[in-house]
Amino acid sequence: MNEFILLKLVTISASIFMAVAIYARDPGFRINRLMSGVVACTAWWAGCEAAWTLQRDPGVVIWLVRASSIGWLMVGPLFFDIFVELAGRHRSRFSRARSWVYMLSGLGMLIYIGTPWGLRGVVPTPWGWGFEFGSLFMVPFLIASIPPTLVLLSWRTLYPRAGSGGERSTSRVVFVGLAIAVVIASTTDAILPMIGIQFPPLGSTSIMLVSLAVAARLRRYGYSLLSAGAFAQEILAVLHDGVVLLRSDGRVRYCNHAFERLAGQDRDALMDRPISCILSGLPEDLEQIQRATVAEIGLEVRDPTPVLVSRPVVYRLGDQVLGAAVVVRDLREMLEIRQRLIRSARLAAVGDLSVGIAEEITRPIGTARNDLSQLEVQWRELRDVARKELRDDMQLRALLDEGEELIEESVEGVERISAIVRDVRGFAGSGRVQRTHIDVGELVESAIRIAALRAANDVVIRHEVEAMPDLIGVRSEIEQVLVNIIVNACHAAGNAGEVNVVAETSGDMAFIHVRDEGEGIEASILDRVFDPFFTTKPVGEGTGLGLAISYHIVRNHGGEIRVTTRPGAGTTFTIELPLR
Repeated sequence: MNEFILLKLVTISASIFMAVAIYARDPGFRINRLMSGVVACTAWWAGCEAAWTLQRDPGVVIWLVRASSIGWLMVGPLFFDIFVELAGRHRSRFSRARSWVYMLSGLGMLIYIGTPWGLRGVVPTPWGWGFEFGSLFMVPFLIASIPPTLVLLSWRTLYPRAGSGGERSTSRVVFVGLAIAVVIASTTDAILPMIGIQFPPLGSTSIMLVSLAVAARLRRYGYSLLSAGAFAQEILAVLHDGVVLLRSDGRVRYCNHAFERLAGQDRDALMDRPISCILSGLPEDLEQIQRATVAEIGLEVRDPTPVLVSRPVVYRLGDQVLGAAVVVRDLREMLEIRQRLIRSARLAAVGDLSVGIAEEITRPIGTARNDLSQLEVQWRELRDVARKELRDDMQLRALLDEGEELIEESVEGVERISAIVRDVRGFAGSGRVQRTHIDVGELVESAIRIAALRAANDVVIRHEVEAMPDLIGVRSEIEQVLVNIIVNACHAAGNAGEVNVVAETSGDMAFIHVRDEGEGIEASILDRVFDPFFTTKPVGEGTGLGLAISYHIVRNHGGEIRVTTRPGAGTTFTIELPLR
């Protein structure tokens, strides 16, 4: 075995090892798949060289030489594709040329393999075989030279002059290594044979060595194609919190799926954007963030989302900052939980007060109601007698009628106070009421009939109830909740509006959605709609207890009431209740 075959066997072994290692460790990154493809093509190229060196038949050697073009003609496009992936914010400038580079390489392959114009013949040499190129060999050679030439010419525009030492050092290694590999491969495998000088082809070996050096350098400075690790990527992918890896200048280098969901954009759109542009409120200098900071997702495609940004973990190499990592937590759920706790605390406070208030008010209100009832009866008797005795005294008759109206209004006011006291007393606890099976379809129809009478306008109420198991609860209380919400929806929809009631199930929960076509609820008051005594209705038309009591009842049943609204497009109240 001569030294040339031994060199090619080493090249094959090292290339196959790198291809498998890069792909197996993290196939999720496209750049890893591309780098694995480069060394796989190098292994094919070197394998063809070793095979034709061992051959004695020139015809077989010619076909093996032609087959090797699959490797060396594809290395260039793959390197160019890697360059496009590394181009960051300049990527769009070069990505359009990517498909053309692959198409040209395919054309060169067809010319070299399918015609005798690229390779005319082979000649014996001390290490195996040399080449005699045909008249059109320059076509595939130039095609193979275009991608690395484009990379070398454009590299300086992307060189991170303001980046960290690791980035600049890695960029220099990639640039110099690629330049050396292009020079060696072009000289030994093409230029020298074209001028009649036979030299051992070292192109595949040079590509293998450059790939090894680049991979080692990337691993050293943390931009690794090998050490990213599928395990770490899987952990980041399932995290509920967003994780963002940043370059030294504060631009996004990587983000997990949770951060993509928060930002409402995919990873490609977020790559190389300054983090201060994505998270409004963050300083551009990462080291100014000394502790956890509340910021907002400020992208134009989403409504602002409140988030908590952790203090950045800065990665250094000596005095040089290589990058940083931040954790971004969605605060919407936390804020919703806080609102629930505040609402529950308010309801509990009302419940504590209601016991004493009810005891203090019920007795005098009852006395006043009885007295007013007796006064109403006696006043009517007095009115009848006065009308008989003083038929012509119109002034006195008007005073008697006015007194009767005042008494009726007073009775109505006392009844209203009594109803409010009963409602407020409900916050202290409903006691041990027997729970029964509730047919949801029958419940919805009954609530709609009652609500239609109370709404007193021309609103059309439609309903749709899917087949579901019975609920377990207090029917009168759940019906009260549903009637309150449907009546509110009818008032919001206005005359000739429409209200839709939809009941459905998901898992172990039943959902009853009540949608109206009104003007929606203003964002400034949305958090207060379940507060006791809060109402947007005119004075005298509402107590502000309907939704508060409904919320209290549903929570006692182990459920939840949620509200979503869009200005000018209506509001949806959703009652969530457990089926068991």
